[in-house]
Amino acid sequence: MTDTYLERLSACLQRYGLDNHQISEILAEVESHLAESGETPLEAFGPPDVYAEERVTARERVAGGEMQRRTFSASAFDEMAILQEAGKAGWELTDVAAFALYCQRPWNPGNIQQWEPVALASTVTRLSTR
Repeated sequence: MTDTYLERLSACLQRYGLDNHQISEILAEVESHLAESGETPLEAFGPPDVYAEERVTARERVAGGEMQRRTFSASAFDEMAILQEAGKAGWELTDVAAFALYCQRPWNPGNIQQWEPVALASTVTRLSTR
């Protein structure tokens, strides 16, 4: 159970753009707490996706500013699913890069707006070789 929890937590933290060093620090804290307390991961920290969100948000709040910023790791295979989930949580896409979606949303919960990505029909232009 603990290994599965740590794997899921690691995947969530990676998705939020934390680097390997930051992820290792958080996982070490979790493992240390569990060893000392004897609690299960769910008892101590809750679901891994919720705990990952809490940890990343705490780091971002220290950075300050009006907007909360988040980098989601993504590939061409999962970017639309990540944007769908992010939009439900009020994240607005501001930029993209290889394997990264840069998003922001207001810190004030009253200013957060949900949105859905819309898939655009691709148009294919044929070039004739007359």
